[in-house]
Amino acid sequence: MGMAMEKGCEVEARGINHHIHIPIPKRAHPLMMMKIWSRDDEDDHHQQQVEPTTTRTKTRHDIDARVDALIHDLTLARVAATRVKDLSGGERRRVSIGVEAVHDPAVLILDEPTSGLDSASALQIVGALRAMADTRRRTVLLSIHQPGARIVKMFDSVLLLAGGCALHHGTVDALRSLLDSAGLTLPAHVDTVEFSIDSVDALRRRTAAEQAAQQPAQLPPARDRCTLQQLFQLHKVADEDTLRSMDMENKSRYANCWAREVGVLSQRFFKNVARTRQLFACRTVCMLVAGLALGSIFYDLGEEKVAERVGLFAFLLTFLLSSTTEALPIFLQEREILAKETSSGAYRVSSYAVANAVVFLPFQLALAVVFAAPVYWMAGLRRTAAAFGYFVLLVWLILYTANSVVVCFAAAAPDFVVGNAAIQGVMGSFFLFSGYFIARSAMPSCWVFMHYLSLFKWPFEALLVNEFAGGGRCVARVMGACVATGDEVLRREGLGEECRWRNVGVMVGFVAAYRVLGYAVLRARCSLALRPRPRPSAARRWGLMSLAGSSPSSSSST
Repeated sequence: MGMAMEKGCEVEARGINHHIHIPIPKRAHPLMMMKIWSRDDEDDHHQQQVEPTTTRTKTRHDIDARVDALIHDLTLARVAATRVKDLSGGERRRVSIGVEAVHDPAVLILDEPTSGLDSASALQIVGALRAMADTRRRTVLLSIHQPGARIVKMFDSVLLLAGGCALHHGTVDALRSLLDSAGLTLPAHVDTVEFSIDSVDALRRRTAAEQAAQQPAQLPPARDRCTLQQLFQLHKVADEDTLRSMDMENKSRYANCWAREVGVLSQRFFKNVARTRQLFACRTVCMLVAGLALGSIFYDLGEEKVAERVGLFAFLLTFLLSSTTEALPIFLQEREILAKETSSGAYRVSSYAVANAVVFLPFQLALAVVFAAPVYWMAGLRRTAAAFGYFVLLVWLILYTANSVVVCFAAAAPDFVVGNAAIQGVMGSFFLFSGYFIARSAMPSCWVFMHYLSLFKWPFEALLVNEFAGGGRCVARVMGACVATGDEVLRREGLGEECRWRNVGVMVGFVAAYRVLGYAVLRARCSLALRPRPRPSAARRWGLMSLAGSSPSSSSST
């Protein structure tokens, strides 16, 4: 029997067929966002994982001190200011371990932390975990395939499993004695654990013979084998008072409230955008160049050039609504990270959706101003401050609507090719039914609904109203006499001053609809990710090693 006590966390194990009682405080343990610096990655996840009551009592200095100590323990000080995606395999694995250990758990369980690494990196990681177990009095459980001899020497106890049966649980010396009693001679210069894994069939036969000679275990009727989950359900014991208190303390599976999650995620998204300066700078330059190019092409349009103004608005909408698909790969990558983080209880899907929607507003506004300023004044559009401000607002809403469409399709599309094709097809159909090529009155009745669903219709009409409504502006002259005003042109198209803010409201509604639809799809995908996967038909063979933060004499059974 082994027992470990650490910071209010009790772990009690009394054999595989007895009860296991582990009341551990709830927490979240998300994976890492691959665009964050290694130090900030652990810092952000510390904020996501701690309880709200703990957060209020901890100062920023305490959080920084804990993160710095963890970075030192994992020998990551040299790369603390390096992006995670630029780290080596071993360093990236240590960052992942730091994400799990940043909340200072009493028990740390890691599945194959050395897989895919070279021997030096694997030894360095296990050495860091060994030091963490010794200095912080922490129990560390590892599952490892084919551990090296130097790695095995760092473990206090070894649990050898095969086919769901425990063949050995104890020290490496005890494992060597088990091999001798089974009539297996350890060859020279061969590691004990490696040899025992190779000789697992002989050990299983010996274990089966010993079990046959003893009293048969009490298993459920009509079954010759139980999974660990079934055994836990059959043999766990917890008094009602403990369960009631745990239910009161863990009403939610999330460590933080919704508002705090939105704040932490918004801060993380803002860091990502701010640190990818090249992408934002390139996007800004493209918008500026496009604005200057359009302004030079449609330079100083006279009051009577109505067709040219309409053409400018049509191309402007096409450019703005179709130029945001470059963000699709980013959203697809974040979708995979979202599924992993939400499945581990790091935060809610709704928190991610709201933070993602809020953080891009100022960046889209900056792009709108950079694009609108040159094209508006160079083209000679309506020269009033109110009209220019409304024009900037429309460009901002157009960019944000396009971003919302990309987010929605990124949530549903399986990959970039399908998502990009779907977005281009939908945008093309919206442009066709916008009313620029064919009026609504000339459309077949079965297609009229597409006219009202078009993302081009509402901003296109708003741009026309902003340019031609009010002031008795003359747009056509014959022999010096005005024969048509802007208001008359708008009335012939069924437009008026009332369309100005109505269309803005419709665009805001489209933004909300696509955001909510994207959230619903993301929530459904994350719910499917939480469903248990089917068990493999054949059990695989693996070994479980444990590092315990206690003396060697008492850690072998921990």
